[in-house]
Amino acid sequence: MNSEEQHFVSMMRDHFGDIVSCLDSGSVLVEHEMFVLRFSLKEMRFIIHSIRVLQEGHGIGGEIVCFVQEFCEHNLVFEIIAENVLDSAFTFWEEAGFNANGNNYYYDV
Repeated sequence: MNSEEQHFVSMMRDHFGDIVSCLDSGSVLVEHEMFVLRFSLKEMRFIIHSIRVLQEGHGIGGEIVCFVQEFCEHNLVFEIIAENVLDSAFTFWEEAGFNANGNNYYYDV
């Protein structure tokens, strides 16, 4: 885990409470009772490999995306990429201000 990823995990722990994190196949896996997030921070890009919300309908997906956006704004990360977005989640990412390019969604910070 690089220092930027460690910093993000630390801030997530402060915000969301009890989380478990580990390095897995070149990305960081963060597990919480309400969600699982896989991400990496490379070359000033925050890449969301996957978000799985375990308790839908509580707004946790939106809260995670807002948290990522705020983190990036304050830490000189200039782009957020949501990779391999499922068809069923296109509207979610568009409503969060992301632009589509195939199954990837991009947000300029």
